Amino acid sequence: MVMQFTDKEYRLAREGARDSTRSSRSGSLVDQEDLVGEAYLWLASHPKKVVEWRELGRKGENMLRISCKRAALKAIAKERKRVTGAEYSDMCFYSKQMIRELMPAIFNVEDWSTTAAMSNEPRGQSAPAEGNNKLAMIVDVRAAYHDQAMHVQEFLQRVYDNPVPNVEDLIAVEEGVSTKTIQRRDERYLGFMVQYLGGDNPWERAD
Repeated sequence: MVMQFTDKEYRLAREGARDSTRSSRSGSLVDQEDLVGEAYLWLASHPKKVVEWRELGRKGENMLRISCKRAALKAIAKERKRVTGAEYSDMCFYSKQMIRELMPAIFNVEDWSTTAAMSNEPRGQSAPAEGNNKLAMIVDVRAAYHDQAMHVQEFLQRVYDNPVPNVEDLIAVEEGVSTKTIQRRDERYLGFMVQYLGGDNPWERAD
């Protein structure tokens, strides 16, 4: 018996495909209709997961959308590899933790020439920076920072420009909110930067 998907599930799949073009700097390599097709193919290939996620409500919907987005991002990466000859290992995907570790350096010119090791450092970078070095990644992160709204930039500067111990606690006291609120804001704003820099790594988790 053929699995029947709901209108909402098809809509979530289309949204995932659309999100992939927004977050990928190579999204224009693949037609939107083809990316939607990849998202639909993911649905058809994972009926058990779709059924399981139906029981999770909003969380399940988000998981479905993200999985379809990853399927579309994989299609974009494959086409980029075909067109440019770049290997998958040359394609850099920034995580929130990588950005978090680089943020202090964008405010400190002296750090731009250092090459300290970072967690999960990528093996390469194709665009906009070339070469496996910290300076290229700092340039990327700095560009992502300056692309954000002014209130986002101001918050991130308070957190990462000459950071002090327990800076989130201090900001929370100043604003009269909980530390958790400040931490969630930090996560959200770093997520904005991840999207600017190309979105999530589509191979990060198995579907």
